[in-house]
Amino acid sequence: MKASRLHLYNIDIKYIRNLSKIDNNIMSVSPQINKQTRPFVGIVVICNNLKYCIPLSSPKPKHLSMRNDIDFSKIFDKSNKLIGVLNFNNMIPVYEDVLKEIDIRIFPQDDSYTKKYKALLNDQLDWCNNNKEGI
Repeated sequence: MKASRLHLYNIDIKYIRNLSKIDNNIMSVSPQINKQTRPFVGIVVICNNLKYCIPLSSPKPKHLSMRNDIDFSKIFDKSNKLIGVLNFNNMIPVYEDVLKEIDIRIFPQDDSYTKKYKALLNDQLDWCNNNKEGI
């Protein structure tokens, strides 16, 4: 059976906060540590009939020396520049009502920041779809 195309989703912030109360491995969206504007963005996969969101993270200097492994994968653009990572060890169970698909189409009225962010998301999603069998 061929897997369908992956999409990017924001996860409901209240759901993330509730999960983080019982699991301290959940990426924080807490205003106390200045993370309230960080979206929880990821791709959704299905394992054993349950949906899980694998979070995307911005690349950090430490990621350059890390190797891809069962719980971590680097995302590269077409010029082989590191543009993000997937943290499989931080994936969370999700339900349809906490998912909101991200519209990554670039519109002429988008400001320059939004255009740049959507272009990055497009590159990350292209990589994910090109590598979805490994994911």
